[in-house]
Amino acid sequence: MIKSISLWSFPEKLNLEQSLVLAKKLGYPAVEMTCDLKGRFTVGASEEDCENVRRLAHKIGVQLTSLASGIAWSICPSSDSAVVREQAVERYRRMIQISRWLGVDSILVVPGAVQIPWDPKFKPVRYDHAYERAADFIEKLLPFAEKYQIRICVENVWNHFLMSPLELKDFVDSFDHPSVRVYFDVGNVLRFGSPVHWIEILGAKIHRVHVKDYKLSGNWLEGFCPLLEGDVPFKEVMKALRKLGYDRSITAEMFPPGEAIVKHTSKALDKILKM
Repeated sequence: MIKSISLWSFPEKLNLEQSLVLAKKLGYPAVEMTCDLKGRFTVGASEEDCENVRRLAHKIGVQLTSLASGIAWSICPSSDSAVVREQAVERYRRMIQISRWLGVDSILVVPGAVQIPWDPKFKPVRYDHAYERAADFIEKLLPFAEKYQIRICVENVWNHFLMSPLELKDFVDSFDHPSVRVYFDVGNVLRFGSPVHWIEILGAKIHRVHVKDYKLSGNWLEGFCPLLEGDVPFKEVMKALRKLGYDRSITAEMFPPGEAIVKHTSKALDKILKM
């Protein structure tokens, strides 16, 4: 398995080159790129911009594993607004293209939300409507995923949607397409069930893995904590992933960003990967 860290975990004051240099210095062989509306790397990136990022990563000596984005939280694919839904399709089609230019094989996709716990301004979407719109969203991305040979990896997040492994499995299976896979987040699921059970049920549909830690005694969002300081059963998780034959990236996604947490996470990931 490949030790990796999300670009989101680095201090915002660092530019992309400084972040990749720090990742290499702290012992990360790989970094997950992130693409947002503004910041170090955006949805406006050109093919030349992406080629420059590839050259930079190669020069520094780090591998780029995948592409993640938080755009779906502000431009939600399950929104009640048809205009917003179409904007989400256009943004993600663009990011699929960017993924190919970066040389990665997968993009993390949040396909919609029923609720967003940290955003009181978000108007809840009826569950069946969210499901139908999320399915339509993925269908509209599939031709681009095929064209650019990118896997659309649906992540389990705190969106009050696809909240069981059976439902996520059925959602992915409904497309009957090799380009639709799962981005499994170990920490996100702990509040709602055993990550080991999710791994066993989702099986080979898991194409990428995020790790966080979480204290079940915590107050919802306040429960997230540094790796190996919470209740995620990492030994059992690693055993389940190895039994599955998973050998791709294990990417730490740590918040709030900061150099101290990136440094701590490197050492913690080394211990987890040896379990």
